[in-house]
Amino acid sequence: MKGNKGKKGQKKVTNNKFKGKKVSNKTNSKKDKQYQNKNGSLIISPNNLNEITSPIAIFDYKGNLTYIQCNIMDDMKFIFEKFAFAIKQSITNFCFKINDIIIDFKSKFKDFVINGNIHINISVSEINEADKTKFKNYITAETNVDEKNVNKYQIIINTSKSINLMGQIKDYYNYDNEEEIIKNCIIEINGITIPFPFNHCFLFDEIGIFKIKYIFLDNITKTTSMFHECGDLTNFDLSNFNSQKVTNMSYMFNRCYKLTNINLNNLDTQNVTNMSYMFQYCQSLTNINLSNLNTQNVTNMEWMFDYCKSLTNINLNNFNTKNVINMRAMFGACESLTKIDLSGFNTQNVIDMGCMFSDCKSLVNIDLNNFDTQKVTKMGFMFCGCKSLTNIKLNNFNTENVQDMNSMFSQCSSLTNINLSNFNTQNVTYLGGMFSFCLSLTNVDLSSFNTLNVTDMGSMFYQCQSLTKINLSSFNTQNVKRMSFMFYGCKSLTDINLSNFNTQNVAEMREMFHGCESLINLDLSNFNTQNVINMDDMFNGCKSLTNLDLSSFKQARRMINMFKGCIALKDTKNELMNNRLKEDKKLIKK
Repeated sequence: MKGNKGKKGQKKVTNNKFKGKKVSNKTNSKKDKQYQNKNGSLIISPNNLNEITSPIAIFDYKGNLTYIQCNIMDDMKFIFEKFAFAIKQSITNFCFKINDIIIDFKSKFKDFVINGNIHINISVSEINEADKTKFKNYITAETNVDEKNVNKYQIIINTSKSINLMGQIKDYYNYDNEEEIIKNCIIEINGITIPFPFNHCFLFDEIGIFKIKYIFLDNITKTTSMFHECGDLTNFDLSNFNSQKVTNMSYMFNRCYKLTNINLNNLDTQNVTNMSYMFQYCQSLTNINLSNLNTQNVTNMEWMFDYCKSLTNINLNNFNTKNVINMRAMFGACESLTKIDLSGFNTQNVIDMGCMFSDCKSLVNIDLNNFDTQKVTKMGFMFCGCKSLTNIKLNNFNTENVQDMNSMFSQCSSLTNINLSNFNTQNVTYLGGMFSFCLSLTNVDLSSFNTLNVTDMGSMFYQCQSLTKINLSSFNTQNVKRMSFMFYGCKSLTDINLSNFNTQNVAEMREMFHGCESLINLDLSNFNTQNVINMDDMFNGCKSLTNLDLSSFKQARRMINMFKGCIALKDTKNELMNNRLKEDKKLIKK
């Protein structure tokens, strides 16, 4: 910390201020000889004033001065408020001297001025066992500071060279472990102790690689968001971190964007119950060894590896998941994963599997036949965005309690066939978008589907452009309210039997058959449209449609472009609809 400039006319204080104080070079104990008589000194003379504007003396806890800066102007002025932060917290028996004058740290520090050569030294007489153990519990990390990254993901303090050290646990996130971390953590950068509060930033004088050491004075119980948004840290070594008492590790490395290496070999997780979001957005991590992680008590793993987009390999063979309840988005957006072995997963207590593999764009094959899904209620977006997936095994899936299957296989664009004959959908309410953008899907068996409680079927087969036929004879649609975009873009579908459809509660039929360009015959005579509000573009682009029975259709509030592009259609068996057809054909001619 820089001192204030000396003012003109200010009375200079001489060494007389410290008269009467004795200096002793003797140590108080013969214990721990390695720590005794460790002295260091800083000599500042008038000859080097032009070279040094802010001399810094740095020594470590074994007996060397931890941190001091002096501002040299007309006088020499020192401010000791921030000096020896770590020493004051952990070592009580030491002697600090300036020009052989003892400085008493028990009293409040005051500014003073000394002219001439300055000699600083410190000697430690004794360090007890308790003090030593505090320095054994630490985490080390490394960052590469360059001109390209210094302004990113950090709070800047009067410089362009700074880095986020502890995320934003104090200024942004108000987590309940904030006080615990600040109270028990000391940070060293290249051996310099950075005292709290420091606004979570350290100012660098130059670019280069810096080693950061997080020292914990006591056992931490929560590491929630400990390194959240430490966006420039490249590696962590937790082999010396005592995490025995930790119960919550959620968000621990969240948004460590540049993290490429992490050593978890000695991490004690036996008491941890929450690992949610733990590695989320570690987007530079290519491999991670989790073989030593004890997950026997973990109940929450949601979003754990979400957006680890460079992760190519992950070994979960030793994962004990018997108590896990939440696996939502656990592997979401792991874009580089080509395979994943979950044969050892015990999912007997899992309730939420929504988005579990969403956007795993490189995943080709997945076998989940061992999954016990009896308690699962949410499967929405479970495989959404798995665009390379060609084979999926769900033969033993028990879906009797599932309520949400919204967009479950959406954007599985390479999947040609899927067997869901074992699916029990008696409690499902959302089927919207379930197979949307399954561009290669040619066959899907839905014969076991019970849709009595379904309210949303919107976009269910959206852009299933390779689907040539589909059997929906088992569908009960009496409670469905939304069918908009249901068969949108099913351009290979030539025939579809919807004679069993009950549409008495449907309000939305917008673009229901839009783009079904191969559809020739469609009998909707059983459709009850009394509650339908929107029929915009309902048959838009059905250019091959020659036979359409809408004899039961009523006027809807919106019917814009309802028959646009139906160039082969001449009759709908409904005068009202025929008039609408004529109007749309006139628009085409114009």
